[in-house]
Amino acid sequence: MYFVIINIALLIFFVSMLVLGIRGRIWAFIPFNIVGFLTASTAIGLDAFGMLNHMRLIILMVLLLIVFVFDFVIAFRDIRGAIELDETKIYYLTSPFAFEFYKIISDQRMMKKELDENNDLAISDRLQALQSWKLGNRAFMKKNYQEALEKYDLSCTWVNTAICYLNQSGVLIRLKQYDDGIALAQKSLEINPDFFEAYMNLGVANQFLNKPDKALSMFEKAVNLKPESFEAWFCLGFIQLRLKKYESAVESYNKSISYNNQFYESWYNKGLAQKQLGMDDLALKSFNKVVNLEPNHYQAHFHKGNILNEMDYNEEALESYKKALKVKSDYVEVWNSRGIVLCKMGKIKLAIKSYDKAIKINPKYSEAWINKALAEDSIEKYKKALESYQKFLDLATFENSKYAKIARRRISEIKDQLKSKSKPQKKANSDNDKKSMEIRFAEDYN
Repeated sequence: MYFVIINIALLIFFVSMLVLGIRGRIWAFIPFNIVGFLTASTAIGLDAFGMLNHMRLIILMVLLLIVFVFDFVIAFRDIRGAIELDETKIYYLTSPFAFEFYKIISDQRMMKKELDENNDLAISDRLQALQSWKLGNRAFMKKNYQEALEKYDLSCTWVNTAICYLNQSGVLIRLKQYDDGIALAQKSLEINPDFFEAYMNLGVANQFLNKPDKALSMFEKAVNLKPESFEAWFCLGFIQLRLKKYESAVESYNKSISYNNQFYESWYNKGLAQKQLGMDDLALKSFNKVVNLEPNHYQAHFHKGNILNEMDYNEEALESYKKALKVKSDYVEVWNSRGIVLCKMGKIKLAIKSYDKAIKINPKYSEAWINKALAEDSIEKYKKALESYQKFLDLATFENSKYAKIARRRISEIKDQLKSKSKPQKKANSDNDKKSMEIRFAEDYN
């Protein structure tokens, strides 16, 4: 009886190990625990049929012992690895997943280490500095930013530390006081010239100050100091993308992805860079990866739809636009692009409704007005087309100049024809005008 109970317990244990191995992706657990499960099952079966002798029992016990030893070794290895990994991790009060790439350190080990390096100072001063720094962190977490600055400043009064200056710079960046944030980050570097986090803060602040060249230099230093930082590579790629260094941006995003392939913004920006390089197939794969990781990433759905549109996969493009609108129903560019696809499919009235939706959201969105005008023109709604052409001209900018020429020409032609009371020539579907129905707007890299 006890023998059966023990083996049932072993069966439960091995099933648990199999589940743990599958969920934790500890693949080495699986074959050995299958052996353990089969061994315990065999023992129960042999005992039930009276076929369990001493030799078979010894063999089964040896097999079970091997499985137990293996499970112990694997578990010890993984736990030790997790501890070692945890010891190398630096804890911050900011997160790249919240698009906070500036740094505010909350890691007590780092702070204590820096304070201990000032062993010429009284221990009471170092303790006061540590306590004030902790209070600053607590204030920041409660969004009491001014109090956080005061506590960090008090900590620096007791002991000048790079971490306190860094944290002050992070708070100032949060408060959009970028010049002051830069000054504090530079003070941090005076104490620790190889301070990775300080270069990250300098890069972020310069980026917000619209100084991309300086930001680029700071992020380059950051990746040199910490090449395994996926967020540093992401920030570097972001600036390279902004500076239209698309090939370099793709390389940086590849680096970022190699260290963290779950950070979907790296995939997204990589897709934007690939699109600019004309790598539509690769860009499509990148956007697919984004929406697999984050199904509510409406911008990725939008750009995916645009590529499918250009490839003439119209139904698939409409599906992507639908998903984008499900997340962000007032995404004006999506309504415009949706109209373009519907026009290509010959569904002009539905296209006009899409353009109307875009215009309702943003009455000054000129691209929707010209596309609506062309659609109305193509189905001989000339009076409405005249109004839409004119509205487009009222809003047109230098970037719209070639479409402005089309609009002026069609206004003149339609008016002349209406005055003569003859049917206006249907020219909105000429090859040149058709191209205007494929208006594309500037990519938003933010």
